Amino acid sequence: MKTKTRYLKSTAVLAGAAMVPTAAVFVSGVISHAIAGSVTQNITITANVNASCTFPNAANTLAFGTYDPIGINASAGLDSASNFDVQCTKGTSVVLKMGLGNNPTGQQRRLKLDATNFLNYNLYADASRSTIWNDTSNVVIYVATSSAIETKAVYGRIPAAQSAGAGSYTDTVVITASF
Repeated sequence: MKTKTRYLKSTAVLAGAAMVPTAAVFVSGVISHAIAGSVTQNITITANVNASCTFPNAANTLAFGTYDPIGINASAGLDSASNFDVQCTKGTSVVLKMGLGNNPTGQQRRLKLDATNFLNYNLYADASRSTIWNDTSNVVIYVATSSAIETKAVYGRIPAAQSAGAGSYTDTVVITASF
């Protein structure tokens, strides 16, 4: 009896989105495909990174300590300083603003003891306390150089010669990062 051998003349293999013709070869009872050509195509890969900022740590306290209106602070203001952390996406242009607090009178920040006792104070963007840091004209502008946490300083001063009743004065100021 005579055995018939069949040969495939061609077949197609799916490669990506293109059909590539191949030639089939019969080798020892197994059909083997030889590639007759190829094609390529590029695929574009994209991702977006949004500008964002956060205050990653709990708010710090700017503590003035004891103000003595009839002693040293009768002629000299009381200074203090503190830091806060801000973290923004690398390359983000950031504007930092300081609110006026809970007890302002006009643009003047005030620490409050009760309904009739206040201590005027201000927050500054510089150690020389020449630029009042507020939420309108005097803001801190910077570009985040990395996505790491950045520590910013805030300087405070209670002016001298204020008449103040005894007690514990407080205020809360909102820091805003606009980007």
